[in-house]
Amino acid sequence: MNFLYRFQGPNPPEERRSMGGWGFNVFLDGNWARKALQSPLSQKAYEILQTRGREVTVNCGWKLEAVSRDQFNFYDVNGDDSHSSRNPSKLLHYCQVPGNACGLSFDCSGIPKLKRGAESIEYACDNVDSMSQSIALIALWTTWLEFADAGFRLEKT
Repeated sequence: MNFLYRFQGPNPPEERRSMGGWGFNVFLDGNWARKALQSPLSQKAYEILQTRGREVTVNCGWKLEAVSRDQFNFYDVNGDDSHSSRNPSKLLHYCQVPGNACGLSFDCSGIPKLKRGAESIEYACDNVDSMSQSIALIALWTTWLEFADAGFRLEKT
């Protein structure tokens, strides 16, 4: 793969569709994703990311009261959904914005392929009904990536 990540879309919905047409996909380099899956996310980093996620979502136009406490969810270092884990990895499972289950996620069915050496992984949208939701999800996803990538760079020094 010749890129760290690549966006596909978003595309405005067709006129006859009023809901869910603002989705897009993001392809992330598999080597980077494997490194993120194997790297624990500290509690402090988790809290900083959640705070930054709320700030990003508010800056994209939502009132703080409408924003959930956690904008990000991570896989644990074994590749399981971290809702029940105390050992989250740096690999993002999903990010979300206000709406009807509006989010961007990497499906857990892709974890075995990632562990076997997949060249890339794909994040896909669910229920993105507006351009503002699409923009907010892009902002959240890139916030996570830049935060995690900066951490990897600091670990090298």
